[in-house]
Amino acid sequence: MKTKERIVDALKRLGLQPDDDGDQVMFRYQMSNYVCFVDEDDECYMAFYIPCIYEITEENEVVVLKAINECNLHMKTAKMVSSNGYVWAAYEVHVPEEGSLEDFVGRAVGCLYQSAICFDQEIKNI
Repeated sequence: MKTKERIVDALKRLGLQPDDDGDQVMFRYQMSNYVCFVDEDDECYMAFYIPCIYEITEENEVVVLKAINECNLHMKTAKMVSSNGYVWAAYEVHVPEEGSLEDFVGRAVGCLYQSAICFDQEIKNI
């Protein structure tokens, strides 16, 4: 079974409703959209993101970058990044070739959720 299929199965077992559009797997959790990408050339790699958490403008760029930095100092495995004018939460990991991915997927979703909360708190405190 391919990694993407294993991820979809894990998301379903976690009670989430994944939508596989061929290039990515999308789902919602705690009112946020999540996306998962799998590298077909590296079956042991998975990357989860919460895209477009916060818009970056010329006026707020310094504050946003400070908030990203603070979150990245405190979070493990999940990191905040800027991409195309938005803040994204990112979680990338190599996974075992066989067996259930439920623990990995559950940890990815939980870490990303905590990262988004961390960013929200940091942006309010700066």
